Amino acid sequence: MIDADIVYVKRILKAGLIKSPCLEIGAGIAGYNVQGIIEGAGIRYCGSDRGPSPAVTFIADFEDSGAVDAVFGQQRFGTVIVMNVLEHVFNPLVVLDNVMRLLIPGGTCVIVVPSVWPIHRYPEDYWRFNPDFFRTYAFRSNVTLMEEYFQFMTDGKCFSIQQSGALFPKPWQGSMRALWSRVIHRVFHTYGRGMMFACHITVGAVFIKKEAVA
Repeated sequence: MIDADIVYVKRILKAGLIKSPCLEIGAGIAGYNVQGIIEGAGIRYCGSDRGPSPAVTFIADFEDSGAVDAVFGQQRFGTVIVMNVLEHVFNPLVVLDNVMRLLIPGGTCVIVVPSVWPIHRYPEDYWRFNPDFFRTYAFRSNVTLMEEYFQFMTDGKCFSIQQSGALFPKPWQGSMRALWSRVIHRVFHTYGRGMMFACHITVGAVFIKKEAVA
């Protein structure tokens, strides 16, 4: 979790898009969840992970739909937060589908996930996500993607994917940090050597579950 992730969640919270009760998936690692931020806003917080932890209310494997049904039953949530989790599961679409089933109609799902990011194999590291993933998921799953909060996050900042005018954020310019990044990319032949993009980029997205049709 980086500073921009926290900035993003606080912005979503200020906009009134995080609703009670709020469930966070992958909340088991202390210091890497948003429990304090959510509870500090007076919103009921629940955590879920595959093993026990002080922040975990529900022990569940979200890649197993039957297990999710058994653990949660008829419990539903106003918001589900999925922070830096989808890259660590083998079936992210199954996880998202199970998350959506736990939302009340009109509920929100807040996602932060790496797009360009170094391998960090803890506990596993499977995927990287680009904007097309979110747009296609919204279309195929009959949920609404809020374009206003569909953002790239890097270097402590958040900015709109729509306004960026490119697949990734504009390269750093006019600073020693940018120059250093260019040198590193060229010397070590890392991703971005031709475009000089930041090497740490995440995507933030908010889905709204559509109201049931009568």
